[in-house]
Amino acid sequence: MSNWFGKKRGNATLIIDINSGSTGAALVSSKSQDVPRILARTQTPYSWVKTRTSSNMEGAMLVSLRNTLAQIISELALVKDEDLKEGIDKAIVTFSSPWIDSYLRTTKISKKDSFVFDKEMLNLILVEEKKTFNSKLNESFKEESQIFESSILRLYLNGYSSSEPISGRVNEVELSLILSATTKDFIEKIENELIKTVGLKRGVALHSFMYVFYKILSHSYRSIHSALLVDVTAEATDILFLHHGSSAIKASLAFGPGTIVRAVAEKLKVKEEIAHSYLSLFAHEALDQPTIQIIDEVLTGNEDLWRSLWKDTEEKIKKSADVPYSIFLLTPPGSGKIMETFLENVFKGKHIIMMGETNSFTKELARGTEQIMNDERMLMLASFSNLLN
Repeated sequence: MSNWFGKKRGNATLIIDINSGSTGAALVSSKSQDVPRILARTQTPYSWVKTRTSSNMEGAMLVSLRNTLAQIISELALVKDEDLKEGIDKAIVTFSSPWIDSYLRTTKISKKDSFVFDKEMLNLILVEEKKTFNSKLNESFKEESQIFESSILRLYLNGYSSSEPISGRVNEVELSLILSATTKDFIEKIENELIKTVGLKRGVALHSFMYVFYKILSHSYRSIHSALLVDVTAEATDILFLHHGSSAIKASLAFGPGTIVRAVAEKLKVKEEIAHSYLSLFAHEALDQPTIQIIDEVLTGNEDLWRSLWKDTEEKIKKSADVPYSIFLLTPPGSGKIMETFLENVFKGKHIIMMGETNSFTKELARGTEQIMNDERMLMLASFSNLLN
């Protein structure tokens, strides 16, 4: 297997997406100033419903990751591409809730006399923010934690957007950044799995998927000012509210399509697979009236659950949201319509943009087969890998 992954730097990237209900992988060919091409892609769902403990969840995820990597490797023999001859340039691994904890911070520095804002000053700010984040992590993780991401969301120098610090003098700096962490043991397991399965011994970058979400939206929607980003996975929902393109509010809610499916299955006394089918038919108004009424009651109860989880974040947004904002929604395959219907009732009067279903901008992010183009997360990750080149 490791013969595919040589030591020479190539133009291909292995991307891994780990979320609360599945692991996905894709091999992406990208060159500077070109639209990336997805050469191979696969996704393996996992579930820990019967015994919902963190250790069982981790075990199920690792099995899913192994199967996903093995499938990608088996598909490599079928891929004929010049970029693969030089090997894999790097691997990018992204995490979603509940695997990580993220910390967002906006820092403003304004002085009457001009000062130099360079990489040294930026590093000093990051050191202080990491200290603050580490103190919070001691409350979140019982095991030793590790910060794997410290990235700039937005940087403004004297009110103008900048991609990096400069050596010149300024009077005002506004810096928004994101820090993400998980347990050190978890990171080691993921990296060891990559080394063992594909022989990739260097060039691994770790990021939160919410950061990827932000970077791609900012890149695709140049005029975006304020937006609510809703990233739904099987068992969790990540929220990122951007205010005027600078300050940000982050939240993770223990709520996903799986929450609704289990509630419907319990109410109708059916298996979860059948409950999922019922929800799909409900979203398309293709059920009999008694069943519709039962499912509607379940959804209403779950809307109340969402609101209770959402309450604190909503209050923070209300304090900041003095301008209109759009809602961007990304959901697992097959759950888009029901989650859109669900959120339309929660966010009365708000326009919800379904990523890739009612909005086609993601189709411009990468090239690939029709099957690949339907995987919105992989399209975003492919584009993100190109932005990092």
